[in-house]
Order: sequence, then structure tokens, then C-alpha cells
Amino acid sequence: MYRIILIFILLWPLIGEARNYTISGTIYDQSTRETLLSAYVTETSSWQKNATNQSGFYSLTLPEGTVNLRISYIGYEEVTKQLTLTCDTLIDFSLPKKETIIGEVVVTAEVPVHEQTLMGKTMIPIEKIMKVPTFVGIPDLMKAITIIPGISLGSEARSDIFVRGGDRGQNLILLDGAKLYNTNHLGGFVSLFNTDIIKQVDVYKSGFPSRYGGRASSVIDITTRDGNREKMTKSVSIGLLSSSATIDGPIGEKLSFVAGLRTTYYDLFTLKSRIDYSRNENGDYFGYTFYDVNAKLTYHISDKHKAFINIFSGKDLNKSKYKQFYTTGFEKSNSAYNIHNTCITLTDRLTLNAKTLWMNSLIFSRYKNSLEDNMSTLYEGKSREDLYKSFTTISEINFQSRIEYYASKNHSLKAGVEASRYYFTPGNSRTKSKETESGYLLDTIVGFSTPFSANEAALYAEDDICFGNNFYANIGLRGVVFTNEGTSYLKAEPRISLRAKFNDYVSLKASYTSMNQFNHVIIINYSFYEKETWITSTKNVPPQEAQQVSMGVFTSAPSIKTEFSIEAYYKKMNNLTEYNPATSADFILPNLDQTIVKGGKGEAYGIEFQAKYATERLTLDAGYVLSWNYRQFEEINNGLRYPFVYDRRHQLSILGSLILGKQYFLNANFSYATGRPFSIPESYVYLYTGSSDRDYYSYYAFSEKNNYRMPDYHRLDVALVKQKISKRGYMQQFSFNVYNIYARQNPISIFFREGKFYQVSLFTIVPTISYSIKF
Repeated sequence: MYRIILIFILLWPLIGEARNYTISGTIYDQSTRETLLSAYVTETSSWQKNATNQSGFYSLTLPEGTVNLRISYIGYEEVTKQLTLTCDTLIDFSLPKKETIIGEVVVTAEVPVHEQTLMGKTMIPIEKIMKVPTFVGIPDLMKAITIIPGISLGSEARSDIFVRGGDRGQNLILLDGAKLYNTNHLGGFVSLFNTDIIKQVDVYKSGFPSRYGGRASSVIDITTRDGNREKMTKSVSIGLLSSSATIDGPIGEKLSFVAGLRTTYYDLFTLKSRIDYSRNENGDYFGYTFYDVNAKLTYHISDKHKAFINIFSGKDLNKSKYKQFYTTGFEKSNSAYNIHNTCITLTDRLTLNAKTLWMNSLIFSRYKNSLEDNMSTLYEGKSREDLYKSFTTISEINFQSRIEYYASKNHSLKAGVEASRYYFTPGNSRTKSKETESGYLLDTIVGFSTPFSANEAALYAEDDICFGNNFYANIGLRGVVFTNEGTSYLKAEPRISLRAKFNDYVSLKASYTSMNQFNHVIIINYSFYEKETWITSTKNVPPQEAQQVSMGVFTSAPSIKTEFSIEAYYKKMNNLTEYNPATSADFILPNLDQTIVKGGKGEAYGIEFQAKYATERLTLDAGYVLSWNYRQFEEINNGLRYPFVYDRRHQLSILGSLILGKQYFLNANFSYATGRPFSIPESYVYLYTGSSDRDYYSYYAFSEKNNYRMPDYHRLDVALVKQKISKRGYMQQFSFNVYNIYARQNPISIFFREGKFYQVSLFTIVPTISYSIKF
């Protein structure tokens, strides 16, 4: 009896204790072998789950024995697998796409919002981007992002976004890890991104993971496709103002590629004016074109190892000419304004073991805008030539290295380093004038004659933690050091996101984030162009700081196919910068104090509501925001706080998609926003300087900045889409879009002249058509 008791005591620590093993691998699209991001692997007995990362990699630590796995992803058939776990196991899964009627709305298998720990994160599948009607009739990423509550466009004519009270330059926009410093084509009517090569978009407006840094307000992380590994595919899209072509496929067994080209044929619409200009003595014309090129080559070294190089180049070319001949001479002018974005990414991703993934990237990014004006005159034998050139650039060489370690079922660690070298030319201007008769000659260079540099390095770590079955956290810390010609800043950025699960359908979330931004964007208006100029932090221009707290309730109701959330936030910003409108310079001077106003403060807070509804034939996505947004500078508005120019008290968006038949479906998007603030004069003042009635000067007197609001903005866009499979099996899509279907004249600006207000509106109703084919 004693022996039995002794054996029982010795074996007791082992009784009921199951050993844990890790099961990991990669999730693929069955038909293309593309990796699937944010696919979920769930163990259905314990409901433990893990989402694939940007490499399509997952890792689950489970007790020894029989496990039941369910693999799911948006628009794909679920796959189940039962296996006996006796050791660490590496297993990949391929998911088949759902077989649907053409045009059917796929009810997604996306993880419910109440089960996501990170609040403020939205994963936008490419299918949703395709559903948002646009002005030019082709899908537009930046326009689609604005359906998310808390994210809005600045104006109808731009693709810049403003997130929870932040400015346009406070958004970290990544294309396969490379930063983009400008996102516009066609002056903002079209964004920079070719949706045909995009795989997934992750948008963060709060709860930022510590691996992201360098911007104060948001993160938009865009991942492109690797290319079809099974067969060659092609697609062509033709819109009213632009077209695109994409090709992807395998090169042997180890390589795959994807390449896309997009351009406009706006110049064709101005061809007649160019011909007339060349034939006639007098006249003028305006020409414009843009293009962007994406090319990505992926080397699948093994099931555990892959590398890729991604190249992006986008350019806008604006030009105008004018000539006028007289009996005694002539006037001629040529102007050109060009924008060029370039980025190159080289990335290596290696699965070290069942729990560890190692990624390294070397990245180059560059943004440049240039302006040139050339004018020549001849009058009664006297000639004069005036030449003006200016440009601004920012270039960055960036290195990143990150380890992802899935330690246990309760811990998932990410840690890494990041280093950047920046080269700035914030403003370089050359003015050259010459007169033949007088011999007058002027040749002046103002601004930064040579680039200057700055350095930024960061070390970060974050941990996804599970405490029991109902409490989850993402805790991270990012340390940053920034140096610039003798000036250095050392910053710590704590991040924390919490989720408390009340039951199977309701969760409470909260987050706190601290962000620093060392590079500032200054917007300068020149003629009808907006020049974006990037400057760096210095001893006199400290980095921007932003701290944000948010809290919300998130719930799902599967029985009525609905999700709902309500989220409140408060953001405080310091060390903001603005262009000084009092200066006459159209570029950044070496003495930054002459061209910018610094030391600004910002405050933004609000409440966001979002609801989603999805059935087999109807999907609805609605969002409403009640928000306040303020700025304060000592040198502006007498040092008093004033509404930010993009302060919108109320914002509402509703996106819907309805199946009309086997081949037809209808997309609609309604947008509403309170009119944005602007300044109007309180009076017109005359100051007499002498005894004569003519000895005076006058000016408009303003009581305060942004003391009035434009009329409210609202419009409804609709798109009727037909999908058809040709006799050869090609997928064709015809789309008829109507932008602003009830012809609302929304103002983009209001100006005051001779005691009256005048409203400027761009568009009323705009119908467009587009066609695409995949083969």
C-alpha cells in the first residue's frame, strides 16, 4: 500500500500535464500559390487562434494529442484538418476560392471586431476597394479608405487623408515597407496606387504596434501580390481618363513576378490645342500626363525562405505654354511642374523554426517636385529673358530587421531594429534675368545649394499576451534616437492595447499610444499647384509629438449578420508646424524661422460609430463621427485656439452593394460632412496717411481665424456593374459610374470680393464608364 502511495506521489506532477508543441506553416491561395495575409487558423476545441502575418505565416502552440484545425479567409472555402500532435509540426494549407455566382457578394470569414485585440485597426480587402464608386470610374485606394470612421478627405479635389485631427503629412504610408511621401496623381483626383497589384491594406488610426513609427496620426500598410506561381495571367482596365495593364506569373519553379503599368491619356483631350498652338502665332495650351510602374520579383528559395525586390516609380508632368505676337514684339512663356516618386524594396524572409520568423529589408525612397518658368519678351528692339527654377527633394535609405517569436499559446513576441539616413533639399531656387540693351544680368541662387542629412534609429519590442480566456493585451515600447548636424533627440514611445472579453459577442477595448515625428511637411501654394516640401527637425524645430487614448465597445450579432462598434478618442499634439503665409518665398529658406510657424499645439477628440451588415445579396457598411479639432500657435490668431481647417463636426458615410441578378450588381456610396472652417473679414478698413482723400491704404480686418464655415458637403455616387465570362473563359467587367448623382454643388473654396462671397465648386454630376478584362 505504501509503495502504491509513493509511486502516485512521484507521478502526480506528470498526471494531467500535457506537453505543448507548436504547429506552424504558411497559408496559400490554392489556384495561384499566393500567400494569404490575415488568414485565421483556429483550434476548434479550445478556440485558440492565430492570424497569418505579412508572410502568410502562422504559429499555434497546442497541447499534445488530437487537434482540430479550421483555416478560414475572406472569400475562400474553409478547410478543416484533424491530426495528432506529438512534436513540433510544420504544415502548409491551400485554400480554394469560393465558387459563387458572378457578382455575388461574398460573406466574409473575417474575424469579428470584438475578437481583435488591436483597436483602431481595419483590414481592407481588395474586394471592398473595388466596390467604392469614384470620380474617374476606376477603383481608388485612398478614396476607399475614407469609408472608415475617423478618416476623411481634405477636399473633393485631393487624395490626401486626415485621420483623427491629424494633418496630411502625419500618415505613415508604406508600400511593401517603403515610405511614400506623396500619394497624388492628377493634382489629387487620382491616388498613386494601382489596385490591380495590391493584395491587402492594413489601416491603423490608434493602437499602433511598436514596429511602426515616424508619423503622428496613422499607418497605412500596403502589401502587394507576389505573382501567380501556377500560370501566367493578365488584366487590362480602361477608364475615362486612365488605363492600366497588369501581368503576373511564374518564371520556372522558384520565381514569380507581377508587373503593372498605369497611365492617363489626358493629353489626347488637349491634342487639338497643341496642334493649334504650333500652327498659330498666338495662343496657349496646357498639357498633363502621369504614369506609375510597379514591378515585383519574388524568389521562393524554399518553403521556409523567400526574398523579393519591389520597384515603384510614379511621375506627374504638367506643362503650359503661351505666346502672343505684336507689331512691335512678342511675349512667350513656358512653365513646367513635375512630381516624381520612387521606391525600391529588397526583402528577405526566413522561417528559422516552428516558432521563429526573421525578416530583413533594405529600402530606398525618394520624392522630388520641380518647377520651371521661362519667359521672354521683345518690345521695340529691347529683349528680356527671365528664367526661374526651383525644386525640393527628400531621399531615404532605410534598413529594417525584425524577429517574430511565437513563444507559447499566451505570448507572441516581435522585436527589431530600424535605421534611416535622410537627405533633404527643402528649397533651391535660381532666378536668372538678362536684358540685351541695358546689359542687365541677374543670376541668383537662393535656398539650399546642397542636400543636408539626418539620421534616425529605432529599437522596439512588442508582446501579444493572453491572460486566461477573457483578457488580452498588446504591449510594446519603441525607443528612437534622431540626429541632425549636432542636434539629437532621444524619445521613448510606449504603446498598449487592451481587450476584455465579456462574452462570446461583446468586448471592451482601450489603448494608449505615444508617437514622434521628426520630419515635417510644409504645403506651399504656387499658382494652381500645391508644393509639398519636407523639412527635418532641428535645434529650433523640435519633432512633432502625439499622444492618443481611446476606448470602445465592440460587438457582433451573428444571428442578424451585424457588427457594431462605438469608440471614443482623445489626441494631444505638440510642436506642430505651418507655412508662414506672411513670407513671399515659394520655397523653404535656409533660415526656417523665415518660412514656417512652429511650436503649435493640436487637440482632437470625438466619438465614432460603425455598423456592418452582410447577407448573400446585400452588404452595408455605415460610419458616423462626432468630432472636434483645434490648433493653437503663438503667432497665429493672437495666440488663441482656433478650429483646424479640416475640422468637421459631423461626418457620415454609407457604402452598400446589392446583387441585382446573376451578372449585375449595384454599388453606392453616400458621404456627408459638416462644412469646413475658413476665415472671412469682419470689416474693410481705410487708413488715411495724409490730408488728401487719395492718401490712404486699405485692408480687410479679421476678428479671428476660421470664424465661418462653408456649406455642408454631401454627395451620392453609384455604380452599375456587369460581370461576364466570355466564350474563351475571360472575366469581363463593365462599369457605369455616376459621381454626385443629384448634382450637388459642393464648395472647395469661398472667397470674398467687393463685399460679396463667391463659391468655387469643381463638379456637379459626372458620369463615367470603365471596362476591365482578366485572362
